[in-house]
Amino acid sequence: GINAEYGILKAPNGVLMGNNSNSKPDKDPSREADVRQAPTTPAKEPEPVLVPTKFTWRYGGNEVLLTGSFSNWRESVVLKPTGARPGEGEDMSTTLSLAPGSYEYKFIVDNQWRYDGKQPVVKGRNGNINNLSLIHI
Repeated sequence: GINAEYGILKAPNGVLMGNNSNSKPDKDPSREADVRQAPTTPAKEPEPVLVPTKFTWRYGGNEVLLTGSFSNWRESVVLKPTGARPGEGEDMSTTLSLAPGSYEYKFIVDNQWRYDGKQPVVKGRNGNINNLSLIHI
């Protein structure tokens, strides 16, 4: 390895060499310590910034679930009553922490796949209409 501060190069055989061409191997332990590299640890990926994102269903139902591309459509989250508009048609919501990006999602209301027509929509790959959420920092 190279230590730029002292201009020292450690040859493949472990011998230390200085900058000038007629230098002899340097056995000074203090100089040898300058060339040793600290143990390296793999660079950690920065933690993604997660944005709390609220999803609300305002059209009633006994059981409302949310699923979407944020879980590769493999998991559903149960929405809870918000306390607003109690009784029939009560709002139900959940908040997910999502990385910035674009997500398609859909509600499952009493076992029926539904989308919210008052929110942005997109036609999915299979032709279904899904809601679209764009998450920004």
